[in-house]
Amino acid sequence: MRIPRVAGLIVAAILLCAPGAVAEDQGPLALLWLQKSAEARALCKLVYNTATRAVAERVRLSNYGRNEKGQLVSRVFTRIGTKYREDLRPVAVVMDLDETVLDNSPFEAYLVKAGKGFDDSIWRAFVRFQGSEPRAHRAIPGAVDFIRTAEALGVTVIYISNRDTQEGQFDAVLRILKGIGVGEADLANRVLLHLGKEEEKAAALKLLGELGLAQDGPVGRALLANQSKKERRRLITQLQYHVIGWFGDDLNDFPIFIPKDTAKGPPMLEARSEAVSAYSGHWGTDFFVLPNPIYGSWRSSLPDKDSEALLEDAGFGEFMRGK
Repeated sequence: MRIPRVAGLIVAAILLCAPGAVAEDQGPLALLWLQKSAEARALCKLVYNTATRAVAERVRLSNYGRNEKGQLVSRVFTRIGTKYREDLRPVAVVMDLDETVLDNSPFEAYLVKAGKGFDDSIWRAFVRFQGSEPRAHRAIPGAVDFIRTAEALGVTVIYISNRDTQEGQFDAVLRILKGIGVGEADLANRVLLHLGKEEEKAAALKLLGELGLAQDGPVGRALLANQSKKERRRLITQLQYHVIGWFGDDLNDFPIFIPKDTAKGPPMLEARSEAVSAYSGHWGTDFFVLPNPIYGSWRSSLPDKDSEALLEDAGFGEFMRGK
């Protein structure tokens, strides 16, 4: 029952800004909902409370061991010829950072107040500010409690973000995470940022070579398409850890592949909807999505013009015209 409830609340989160606001810009209303509404806070708490129960239950029911660091480990058997090799992989959850663990709404608030659109130079200035200013160390409601509980259980938390490693962003991320109060042990090795377009491609080709995988195979195609910019880091994480949970505010934060050349508008929206249905058993079990009505791949999936034409009134307009 949790999955329909979470999905319904997320839809409500996106649509809540519309009633009574036809003449107003929807961006500020969506941002106000995200920053100020009790409902947004409750929804984030619901997702993380659900995740806490799911992870705790998974740990309770699984026959995990512990390594010398106290981490939970899963016994994975790999067949090599006629023999099997036992690997002990730490049990982990993988979390996106922005709007999943870290609250970046002050950046969006600045853009609204200044009347500006997204600009990479402004974003980088915000990252520097966020890294050095404690009042900007803000966490999504429920995130820190979940992380602390998971780590207390022995689960390793891996952070995969599309923030890049340029201009001191890596050090800034470490300061922010320490500032919100998550576990600091081996933190620098658990934060995986984007290397840059060409560096990521070179690293992906090297990884495919090391694994003996073809570039035109399913893994190779997904890795080189790099649709979410996270494929390589996700694959490395899955090779090194036994992942029992994925967290994000965007469909691209999850190990779901949708062909990058899918056309915007109805084809892309349908493909995304079908992907959600295909993984229906994962939502609320090991996939946990946070609400973000401000930005994300859902917006870039819309057509460049006249996206309002996609809105469905269930025939009410026709009904009103016939009155």
